[in-house]
Amino acid sequence: MSLATPCGAWTVADLIAHMNTEHAAICGADHHPQADPRTQFTPIASAWLDYFTAAGDTVLVPKMGATLPTAMVLATHFADMLIHRWDLAVALGRSTGTPEALIAAAYPVADLITDEDSLLVGPGAAYAPALPANPHDDPEQALVCKFGRNPHWLPPTSPAAERFWTQELDHLASDTRGSQR
Repeated sequence: MSLATPCGAWTVADLIAHMNTEHAAICGADHHPQADPRTQFTPIASAWLDYFTAAGDTVLVPKMGATLPTAMVLATHFADMLIHRWDLAVALGRSTGTPEALIAAAYPVADLITDEDSLLVGPGAAYAPALPANPHDDPEQALVCKFGRNPHWLPPTSPAAERFWTQELDHLASDTRGSQR
């Protein structure tokens, strides 16, 4: 639960707690922030699903202080949860196994909600500014770039990260020595 995630400075526990808090705020689920977020996730997610099953054409999004079209809230949530799925999988050193059809379905939503002019992007907003995608990235990697994530993020204590930073520091040291001559 204390593992770092590619989602800002959040740990796995922080990320699950964030999802619980956001779900509970919309659907009014019973939420105990001090409890283990893993035990809270299933009941809160179930309450969220029940809420949206019965929702009308619009829902109140307390964080935004606005009533929005239900379809818009669900589409945004779908894309957001795919990204958090990726965050958790990468933090845990696992593949997401996300079906390509889901990734493709998230692209039009991501294009809207992560646009540089979106109110959801920037300091203090829901999403970091998009990162440029590498032409060699797969569709999932390109999608996470839209949400400001580095698709090649490595946990800070992984052997691969240690090798990467050792090589980077060696490279910087050799550049510095070369420029001092």
